[in-house]
Amino acid sequence: MSIDLLPEVPAQALRNVDLAAAVPVLKARRAQKIDVVVPTSQVTSQGGNILIQGLDSIQVPSHTRLTEDGVTTVPGFTYNPSGLYQPTSVVEQQISGIHNIPVKYLRKLLAEDVELFDINVNRHAARATGSNLVRLIWGQIPGHLQTTGIVRAILSDRYAIIDHLDTVLAVLSGLDELGYGGENITRLDLSDRKLYIEIDAPQVAVHGRELIQNYRSPFTGQTGAELPLVHAGIKIVNSEIGHGAFEVKPFARFEVCANGASIDGFGIRKVHVGKQLDTGEVRWSNDTLRAANELVRNQVKDAVGQFLSVDFLSARVDEWRELAGVEVPKAAEAIKVIADELSWTEDESAAILNKFIKGGNTSAFGVSQAVTAQAQDVVAADRSHELAESHLRAAKIAAREAQRV
Repeated sequence: MSIDLLPEVPAQALRNVDLAAAVPVLKARRAQKIDVVVPTSQVTSQGGNILIQGLDSIQVPSHTRLTEDGVTTVPGFTYNPSGLYQPTSVVEQQISGIHNIPVKYLRKLLAEDVELFDINVNRHAARATGSNLVRLIWGQIPGHLQTTGIVRAILSDRYAIIDHLDTVLAVLSGLDELGYGGENITRLDLSDRKLYIEIDAPQVAVHGRELIQNYRSPFTGQTGAELPLVHAGIKIVNSEIGHGAFEVKPFARFEVCANGASIDGFGIRKVHVGKQLDTGEVRWSNDTLRAANELVRNQVKDAVGQFLSVDFLSARVDEWRELAGVEVPKAAEAIKVIADELSWTEDESAAILNKFIKGGNTSAFGVSQAVTAQAQDVVAADRSHELAESHLRAAKIAAREAQRV
């Protein structure tokens, strides 16, 4: 059966979608996912793609395809997914770490001399010992018919699974047990590296007038005096490919602008480390999956109990009031210092200064609001969340610089 009759590789990125949009993508990813443990010496490169061989055949169900003649139904067939897999940027980093080859050098070779990239990777692989868990998604990549799919990660053979789809379902289960539901999951983002789930509890709210009474939303023009409420929330972060642990942490949502402000110093974290996996295709046992799901469910319940309360939110808002009382007289200079310390790009720095001016809140906490507002406009999910997570550090640097004036 021709590879061009395969279903396409599911979306690898989602930005600011709801539960209804995310679940079908996560289900498709699971259906087209293969995990296999292979000797490191067998993870080789051909034409800049990763060659994986010796996989068992799979049954591809019937599916529809959009062709020049319209929608065509492809009957089910048996298919062997061994072949070339296109690496993500994550995999380039992981190959760099496995073989101790500088990642900038590898990326330069991929861009300028693929043959030399293959030679470097394959020469190191030939001398390598040990095994790796390789996480694959099979399917057609439009315009790349020589490949069999995407290799998402090359990990330690002691990796413990916490699946994205299972995470979402376990989160829903944990919320349901405590009287919340799918409507409280307001935003989901997916990248090559992570899944982000934001849970809002508008029923748990406090007034934040002293923080935002002079603030104007750069999106709607509404003011903090008109919409002063701050809602409690929880953010859940998961990685299937070794970039960070499973995390549950609190945040606050400002009604006036929908900015999400992370709350530092609190949270629950679980590193993905498990028992050593045997060589061959990994078929995660029901007990393993059940334990992972139970972990997620319990941590969500713990987080709801700790973080979705008026007392907890009020205490955090009280802590932020000090920053709201510090005026930033030279905003452009302060934001330049912040950009240097937090490694913002010139474009990010300019956009945040613009948000600060539009927001009209000239305090150090106004800098925080500018950062979280700009994070909403960032297309790349990982960078959006990284930027949003830095809002309090930015505000504290602004307060420090204001005191030097």
